[in-house]
Amino acid sequence: MDNINIERNRGDMMAKDIVEAVRSAELDADKTEKDAYSKKEQIIKKAQEDAKNTSNALIMEAKQRAEAMLKTAKLQSEKLFEKANSEAQKEVESLQSKAKQKEAEAVKLIYSELF
Repeated sequence: MDNINIERNRGDMMAKDIVEAVRSAELDADKTEKDAYSKKEQIIKKAQEDAKNTSNALIMEAKQRAEAMLKTAKLQSEKLFEKANSEAQKEVESLQSKAKQKEAEAVKLIYSELF
């Protein structure tokens, strides 16, 4: 009977060891799962921050390029306006000169008709 009790005690101890090993494995698995979830959340948060930073950088770059293009367009517009204005001024001066010549000719014609 003593042998049976010893065997029973050993069996009980082995069963306890197995139950403790299973519990320990379950606790380790829970901890691993929680750690993985936490790490997943950190990775997602970092990816979102990186995406936001990249997006902001691209927006800033696009704004700078747009401003540069606008500045270039404005300078070209001003040059074209100055050129057109200069040509118009020359045309006005030419027409005024021709008008004075025609006026002088008209005065001479009127004098010749009258006298």
